[in-house]
Amino acid sequence: MSAQLKALLSKLENAPNDLDLINDVAMAYYQNPEWVSDDEDLKLFERAYNTKKTVKTTNNLAWQLYFEYGNAERSLQILNECLALHPSSHFPYNQVGYIQLNLENYEEALKYLKLAEAKSNSRDIVNNIGVAYFYLGKYDEAKYCFLKASNLSDNENISLYNLAVTNLALKNYSETEDQLALLVKNISNEFLDVICSYEIASVYAEMGQYDKATELVIELGLDGIDLSDWPELGYSLYKVNPQLFNETIYSLIEERKEWIIELENDHEDWEDYTETEKLERIEELRDEINVRAGLKSKFEVGKPNTNLTLFNEHCGCLLFGCQTHGNPKDDAI
Repeated sequence: MSAQLKALLSKLENAPNDLDLINDVAMAYYQNPEWVSDDEDLKLFERAYNTKKTVKTTNNLAWQLYFEYGNAERSLQILNECLALHPSSHFPYNQVGYIQLNLENYEEALKYLKLAEAKSNSRDIVNNIGVAYFYLGKYDEAKYCFLKASNLSDNENISLYNLAVTNLALKNYSETEDQLALLVKNISNEFLDVICSYEIASVYAEMGQYDKATELVIELGLDGIDLSDWPELGYSLYKVNPQLFNETIYSLIEERKEWIIELENDHEDWEDYTETEKLERIEELRDEINVRAGLKSKFEVGKPNTNLTLFNEHCGCLLFGCQTHGNPKDDAI
């Protein structure tokens, strides 16, 4: 236990109902996970909440429950208590909107994200409003949001990509191509960027520009994807370079055959698997082989159905009192 944590715990012992102090100790645990052995951070956020329900205590407990424990139901329940206190900050509204967006409740997401936007013109909020509009079929409104968000330090090109997909949905093909070209230019690290050549290639494939799609895929590497998981890219390769398509499918199938042999012969790479798990994995691999072996016949029938998806923008840290992200200590603005 660090000297810093010891000092905070000592202070808390002398002032057990000090909400700010409880939150400070919870944040100390949260930001130093190596100190956590028994959900101390969650228990302290709960303790602050049970001591007194304020915007800060409800918001922070809801954050922990959703982002660290995946409990959307209880998090939203607590955030409703928080919103009943009429917060000044955008934090709780943004949290509700973000959770509802991930739950695909787009009307609810839009309602709360717009309330958050009225309090903060943060890029993640603007982008996520665009995502909600898009999935509600309101493409013009979505385009406006993505255009605005793409000019707000869109360092990961998420909003620019969403804008390209939205323009495609609007049949604005020239604009879509301009944005795809800009995306290709903007890529700085293919293996770290959220938007890389595979995503861009998928949009080209959806437009029927299979040459451009295949060029991007080959440039980044066919070994970085599985053609059965990216049917639009598999179809592009099949149309442009059938020999390479066949070689790639053969490689994927042979790889799985080798894994089956290893599993059947108790290879050390699978030693952590039980006998039941090995048999289950063998069946899974056989199914995967059949899927890949059947791709060509499917593609001979025609272009597969694809469904380009948009990217939500993470809402960032919305914890009151988080020094790491320079967040305000409390709700008051």
